[in-house]
Amino acid sequence: MKEMAGGGAEFGRKLAGFRLGRGLSQDELARRSGMSVRAIRDLERGQVEHPRRTTIALLSDALSLHGNDREVFENAAAGLPGLAGEHAGASRTSEAAVPRQLPPDIADFTGRELVLQWLHARLEGRERQSTALVITAVVGKAGVGKTTLAVHAAHQMRSLFPDGHFYVNLRGVEAQALDPFDVLGRFLRALGVDGQSVPDDVDERGDLYRSLMADRHALVLLDNAADEAQIRPLIPAGAGNAVLVTSRTRLTGLTGTEVIDLDVLPPAQAVELLGKIAGADRVTREPAAAQVIASLCGYLPLALRIAGARLAAKPHWRLQRMAHRLAEHQRRLDELTAGDLEVRASVGMSYDGLGETEQRAFRLLGLLEVPDFAPWMLAALLDISAPDAEEVADHLADAQLLDTIGEDATGQLRYRFHDLVRLYARERLLADETLATRRAALERTLQTYFERAWAAVRQLRLRPPELPGATAPTFPPDPQGELAASYQWLATEHTGLAVSLDQAWREGLGGIGQALTRLLADFFEVYACWDEWERTHEVALRATRRAGDRHAEASLLRGLGDLRRFQRRLPEAVEFCTQSNVIFRELGDTGGEVDSLTGLGRTYRRQDRLADAASCFERSLDLCRGLDDPEREAKAMLFFAKVRRQQGRFEEALALLTSCREIFGSVKSCGYVAYSDLMIGIMYSERGEFDQATDHLEQALTFARSLGDPRWEAYALLNLAVAAEGRGLRNEARRDLEQSMTMFQEAGDRQGTGNARRLMADLDRAKVRRA
Repeated sequence: MKEMAGGGAEFGRKLAGFRLGRGLSQDELARRSGMSVRAIRDLERGQVEHPRRTTIALLSDALSLHGNDREVFENAAAGLPGLAGEHAGASRTSEAAVPRQLPPDIADFTGRELVLQWLHARLEGRERQSTALVITAVVGKAGVGKTTLAVHAAHQMRSLFPDGHFYVNLRGVEAQALDPFDVLGRFLRALGVDGQSVPDDVDERGDLYRSLMADRHALVLLDNAADEAQIRPLIPAGAGNAVLVTSRTRLTGLTGTEVIDLDVLPPAQAVELLGKIAGADRVTREPAAAQVIASLCGYLPLALRIAGARLAAKPHWRLQRMAHRLAEHQRRLDELTAGDLEVRASVGMSYDGLGETEQRAFRLLGLLEVPDFAPWMLAALLDISAPDAEEVADHLADAQLLDTIGEDATGQLRYRFHDLVRLYARERLLADETLATRRAALERTLQTYFERAWAAVRQLRLRPPELPGATAPTFPPDPQGELAASYQWLATEHTGLAVSLDQAWREGLGGIGQALTRLLADFFEVYACWDEWERTHEVALRATRRAGDRHAEASLLRGLGDLRRFQRRLPEAVEFCTQSNVIFRELGDTGGEVDSLTGLGRTYRRQDRLADAASCFERSLDLCRGLDDPEREAKAMLFFAKVRRQQGRFEEALALLTSCREIFGSVKSCGYVAYSDLMIGIMYSERGEFDQATDHLEQALTFARSLGDPRWEAYALLNLAVAAEGRGLRNEARRDLEQSMTMFQEAGDRQGTGNARRLMADLDRAKVRRA
């Protein structure tokens, strides 16, 4: 190509002269300046008529030009357009090279006050705190408002970055994510580097980018990043700059990055955002409907924006109409579409980026109705090992398709779906998995779940009924602390078990959960799970009546009778237990008849029908003589003792308690041994035999602590306080009573809290009398 004769040629000759005078090749000058060899060659040949100011500054620095040499070099370009008349030492940063690329801010931004305050403090003090670049990542699920927050924060802090605001949507979850090579080219051109001077190599582009940014105060907003590899080349140098990243990935490999985990909006702010979009007056007129819409949107900002936009476009709609449409699960994702905004598509991009195993795991998790789950449940769904399942769950959480909610009482990590993400998983499940595959996965998982529950309850009872079709658990029991571990597992899973038992009956798999339904009543009683107890038993009762299973019906009626007794719905309790007793007698099931009579006797005692209660227990004990079932007999004796105590027949009550405790001990029913100790301790306290009372109550307390049940512990401490007061140990009594009251309050036990307060008041009055 013919060399130019104008100013470009003069500048080219000066450039070549200075380069050769310093013994540099074009390659060496290119490395020093961060420019490409081709760009330097074109400049020296005079083929660039209008080199940019940034190009001249880079070359001057690379050639180490100072004083007169630098002035001569810059004067060689002084006549070129864009430089004429400017002082040779003009600033390298001009208006043309100060990017202002931020997307527009939104007027209806809502909430996030604490996050914004934290970002302000972090970015305002960036240079005072360290010479390192400040990098902040905002991560969260699709539609949670990461970009909205980042852009809003960037606009609020524009004045902190006078040398430029860079923005790029890296399209990290899309099929064609942006290449850092192309993004660097875009940033360099924004910095004033002409297209021909942009290097052809990604490393050279990165070097030039960092050189130009080193002394600036600029903000770089990298939106929708795929991973660390996409981001690293785009990080500038210089502590005056800051980088703000949004991503659905946690970016743990990006050293020195502070991560903000952005969650959905709080309910009140979700309703506020809906009002800003749909109209605050409409929300004021229908506050309940607005709250329902926000809830059905899962408080997800994207879903709220879509619902608000649809309402804004339909000013004649009542909010209740939208709430009703969203309430239909099968249509909800269809409703959450407005223009180019779509929840389904947003979640779908995260799903599309998964590997095949993770996609299948995501789909199959849509089968489950549990509120949250541990990885072992995913292992059952996929029929894979537990370590592999943990890794898959981790990948799904990293992709923001599962929420990690922390460790449960057993040390297992737990995960859950956002409601709208769960709906998408179920759509993919129906589209991509056969009915047979879905059925097999659900049955396999519920079977595993119920076997684990069976094994856990087995630690709390001597002989639970066998589950139909169930094998012994395949995992070895923990010989140390197995009682507490089983109790904690059930405490963690009781809600999920209730939901899953309900699902099993609806899906025609009730047989695998029938025995467990009845068995769990004992745990529900101890843990005061009245809602789960009622839900599981009523669903199972309807199913067994349809199936004509009279034995199961009688067992469930007895369980519902026990529940109604605890709910203090005593007439219903009598009715249920009586119905149960009639059926068991008709079937000739003596053990069932004993159970129903025991339940009926306990209810009569609550009604102060002590003679009727005693009659029930006497009949129960007569029937037990024909059974080889010492534990069932001991239970009847335990509750009969309560009747005798209430009748004032203390010696008989104490004899019954002593006998049943002995039986429970012989069959290693630890829970009932401890309960017997508690009752014996109370009896001795009532007789004024406080030393003996203390011995039994301390044994009950030891069990309660090994179990990890604060309510049991609180009742033991409450009665130990009574015994301590009787022994004259008032400080000890106050200590036990204060601990007891705290535990009752934390457990939400109002009756226990009231009892503790009354005893504390008695202690205070006794102290005043002594004074």
